Amino acid sequence: MNKETQKIIAEKTIKKIIEKENLPRSFDDQKFVSEIKREFLALIEKEFPSINNNSNSKIINQIFNEIAGWGPLTKFIFDAGISEIMV
Repeated sequence: MNKETQKIIAEKTIKKIIEKENLPRSFDDQKFVSEIKREFLALIEKEFPSINNNSNSKIINQIFNEIAGWGPLTKFIFDAGISEIMV
């Protein structure tokens, strides 16, 4: 999957989330993150059916982390063996 397709998926997901009402606007809120993931996976299934969740799980996680996480830092933030990240 090319970067342009990844960008389109991220933008469409964010647009759908912004349109929702009564949804917490904090990434610390688990409901918010769950809703982002639900919208994200629904969008992929509907508009990009050729993207298989199993064969493209790395790409799917990468895009999701860009939307709802810390981008490329996400894997390091949740790695118990890493105690410091310098940017």
